[in-house]
Amino acid sequence: MTKNIDRSLACTQIKILVERHFNNAECIVRDVSEAHAHHQSKRSLIRDTDTPTHIQITVKTTASINKSRVERDREIYILLDPFFQKGLHSAEIKFI
Repeated sequence: MTKNIDRSLACTQIKILVERHFNNAECIVRDVSEAHAHHQSKRSLIRDTDTPTHIQITVKTTASINKSRVERDREIYILLDPFFQKGLHSAEIKFI
């Protein structure tokens, strides 16, 4: 029996963190964990946690216009550290 876990709260928390960090940003966070299930072992895929393993983040902001992509991504990865500690494995980040 597969346990249905709602990971939308974690995605909402990430959205709020990113939008607060980059003033006046619009952020979309998508849980894409299921699309990556094929390359994970069962042990790492089946987690009794509400944290997604793979996410896509799209950020629309002008606040980071003078920063390099590496600097912007690093800032987001610092924000995501608590989620990585709980099972997040990958974050695809896009600034528009």
